[in-house]
Amino acid sequence: LAKALRQQGKQKEAEHIETRIDNLQQTRNKKEVDATKSLWDALFIDYDPAEAFDLIMDPNKKEREEEQRLKKEVKASKRAWRKIREKRFKFLDASGEMSVSSSRNY
Repeated sequence: LAKALRQQGKQKEAEHIETRIDNLQQTRNKKEVDATKSLWDALFIDYDPAEAFDLIMDPNKKEREEEQRLKKEVKASKRAWRKIREKRFKFLDASGEMSVSSSRNY
């Protein structure tokens, strides 16, 4: 395709096609090299060794930390909502208490 484009006088298009082909070949070569790496090389050479040891010793650490972070965010959100409700919607609590107490009388 690049050769045909050059013969037609379309140099920019031919160069563009050649660079895309080169990029694809480089990507393919990189995937082949990554596929042949051992697990040991993948863990200790490509990543931080401390992170690799954490992964080996506690494989669920990141998931657990994410769950804990989510729980903390939910608690903080609930606290913030309670403060807002107490300041702005106090009348709802007062009317709710009155309706509950009045329903108990019947």
